[in-house]
Amino acid sequence: MQTSQTAMRVRGYYHRASSGETNFGDDLNALLLPRIFPGIDVGSSGSACPDVILGFGTILNVQTRDALSHHTRKVVFSSGYGYDLGQKGSFRLGDGWEVRSVRGPLTAAALGLEAHAAVTDGAMLAARLLPQSAARGAKPAFMPHITTARFGRGYWEALCARLGLTYLDPRDPIDTLLAQVAEASFLVTEAMHGAILADAYRTPWVALTICDVLPFKWRDWCASLGLDYRPIALPPVWPEQTTGLVGRAKLFYKTRTIERQLARILRDQPVTLSTDAVLADRLDELEARAAAIRADLDMAVQPIEQPAGI
Repeated sequence: MQTSQTAMRVRGYYHRASSGETNFGDDLNALLLPRIFPGIDVGSSGSACPDVILGFGTILNVQTRDALSHHTRKVVFSSGYGYDLGQKGSFRLGDGWEVRSVRGPLTAAALGLEAHAAVTDGAMLAARLLPQSAARGAKPAFMPHITTARFGRGYWEALCARLGLTYLDPRDPIDTLLAQVAEASFLVTEAMHGAILADAYRTPWVALTICDVLPFKWRDWCASLGLDYRPIALPPVWPEQTTGLVGRAKLFYKTRTIERQLARILRDQPVTLSTDAVLADRLDELEARAAAIRADLDMAVQPIEQPAGI
């Protein structure tokens, strides 16, 4: 008999930690890109794929440009500029690159693109591609940046339990995190993709800074929705480095400061949320640009005929 399989000729590119550690914002690519671009290869290095689509993340930089030099065609879909280590002067992607959309106006300016290149972060399509059925709850949630979660070693989980916040670790299973973001009364988040998914699911959010998070990417995404980036700063905490009387005293006073700040947030709820109209406009534009990419790359599933008897 004859069988068929999908021809994999387009690679999906996004950041993957060399350690194999999972991260909510990056892992959204593996979940969403195959729904946006049927047949895309998100499971391998894709060295045999001549074409590559760059997905969500702060990945437009010299390092990515060099890493993808062997691909013939590099198509950018809603990616952001940043983390450009050692780059001096203006940055250009070069030949073989097609920028169909970027995360926001700051990325467009950094790459010397026209303003219409900026749409918003493609992960916001989760609102249409991964709808959540959970009803809005009464309990707020807290999501740290992965660096804060990694070095917190249980500190933030315990603090959230004391304050009545649901703790969301960005390394947890992505399906669980999507449901928890959607059902939270509001989300206090240091992780930008926590805010992105909260906004997509119409969950109000509050931006935090704790560790050294790149503010450029936050301002870029917020500007794409007509929002201001006004984070509330909390002191970083490294429990494994807390030794001796002085170290424990510093941790105690930092904890008091953090608890007061979070209590104030819980009381005053200085939340942010884009308007329904702006979100709908950005999602429509993302879908239109994704459809154009699919058409240009002929991404309909192409069956491959197999010899009889297989």
